[in-house]
Order: sequence, then structure tokens, then C-alpha cells
Amino acid sequence: MRKAGNRWFEPKVEGEWQQNLPAEWEAWLRGRRRDAPTEEEVMQNLALAQTKKIKGDEIAARDQAASHSSTLEEKPRFPKLEDYEKEPGQFSDRKTY
Repeated sequence: MRKAGNRWFEPKVEGEWQQNLPAEWEAWLRGRRRDAPTEEEVMQNLALAQTKKIKGDEIAARDQAASHSSTLEEKPRFPKLEDYEKEPGQFSDRKTY
């Protein structure tokens, strides 16, 4: 297997190495992909990520609204059955087995 040529990164601001790189460029720099990404590919993936974020925010807001409305309605925690005591000793006139 032949070693690929040297790959490097030049930051926009000299000396500022802590910046966000698109995942495609990160993969190319680390040798996980053969060819450098195109600008169109990076922009397409960025648009897809933004679309997923918007959809995720919409789903989270919808779920939060649904859970908020359900907490306002008091739901019984246990079924209310006539044959069972609600308080111990309530049916003291009945025989116990």
C-alpha cells in the first residue's frame, strides 16, 4: 500500500488552530477518504444538517407541547375499583379469608 502525500490545514487566521472543520475535510486530512471534498459537497451536507436541525427542533417543540398539555390534565394513577379498599379497614363488615 502506497502512502498518500502530506495533507495539511491552513487556518483562516494565522495561529488560530482551534476552529470547526467540516467533517468531509476532517476525514480527508486524517486519510479516511481518498479525494478532497468539493465545495458543492460541503455545502450540500451543511444544508442537510441545517434541515435536520430545524426538523428536530420542530419535533422537540411538538413533543414538549404534547407533554405539557397532558400534565395539565389530571390522570388517575390507579384504577378505581369498587371491590377493593381505598383505605385499610374500609370494608370491616366483610369477612377476610
